[in-house]
Amino acid sequence: MFPHDALKESGNIQGHIHKGVIKNIQEDSITISLRNKHASKDHFLNEETLWFIEADGGNESLFSGILRSMGDFMRADKDKRSVILGKRRPRISEPYSGDLPDFLHETQQVLLRKILGCKDYFLVQGPPGTGKTSALISTLTKVLHEDPRENIMLCAFTNRAVDELCAVVKKLGIPFLRLGSKQATAFPEESLQSYAEQLSLEELRDFMKSNRIIISTVSTVHTHTEIHDWCSITTMIIDEASQLLEPLVLQSLAPPIHLHHQDTPTSTHQLSCR
Repeated sequence: MFPHDALKESGNIQGHIHKGVIKNIQEDSITISLRNKHASKDHFLNEETLWFIEADGGNESLFSGILRSMGDFMRADKDKRSVILGKRRPRISEPYSGDLPDFLHETQQVLLRKILGCKDYFLVQGPPGTGKTSALISTLTKVLHEDPRENIMLCAFTNRAVDELCAVVKKLGIPFLRLGSKQATAFPEESLQSYAEQLSLEELRDFMKSNRIIISTVSTVHTHTEIHDWCSITTMIIDEASQLLEPLVLQSLAPPIHLHHQDTPTSTHQLSCR
């Protein structure tokens, strides 16, 4: 966002560019939460100033992350590349034999047992309203979290879809960490930014290492690969993965991580649904 009169020269913006998140749009107003919380209010109170609001299309870090993912894929071993490219069928061991909730119907129970027994990835496809998120992801997260060896990452393309995943996990009563700006989520109290504002550096480090569920947009995972330095993901679940292009999914597929749920694959437990 920048003032109209900042365009004094063709192609060049004179002055500051304000980045933020659109929170609400009405017929006569737009509410924007700026990233810079120290911006002077006086700068915006001139009623004669006209403002440009544009999408941030210059996210070079995301582009670099995609290229890095493609490089990881090309450097992966031959068997890994074969399963990702569909030259080899994903492996499935014996179906899960543990208890599952009674509210799941027979088809959902069969699917979940196969998902929990997969060795490479599992793709689930189904129309809206069939319980892919509310039933399958919810139960899958609960069952996996009961295993202390599991560290789970849940991802989606949009912040809206990520917040739906947050709602599912919160309903389970399981603590989680929401990556990204607290201005872009309906769960700001679970955001990394909020914890960073409340905890000391040592306390934050311990919390991040002890937390076993991370929820994030795919773009955040791409642009902040250091996430994998402090959290060893065993299962990744990507919701609404059909919205993603292959390069956006490669970072989940190529490294030794596991993926579970909607429309995307990874390594040990993987599930994708649309």
